[in-house]
Amino acid sequence: MRRFVNISSPTVYFEMKDKVNVREDALLPPPINAYAATKAEAEQLVLTRTDLGPINLRPRGLYGAGTRHSCRVCSPQPRSGPCRFSGMELPPST
Repeated sequence: MRRFVNISSPTVYFEMKDKVNVREDALLPPPINAYAATKAEAEQLVLTRTDLGPINLRPRGLYGAGTRHSCRVCSPQPRSGPCRFSGMELPPST
């Protein structure tokens, strides 16, 4: 294995306030729930395995062919570019 990619969640950053320009090396706030706690714990465990070339990704949303959630407003679901909903363009989800 050349690299281990852990899919985490931006939930690890969640606080009851707006945040901008959050750095990757910023300290994480106390977890808001068990999901955020387990994602943060998994990130730390992954980073201890330097032999795997670990990476933690925190995508805001994932969707693709066959997805039945996250992007129900997309019809038909785009292969690339913005979603179209009631004539409005929504920014692509990351």
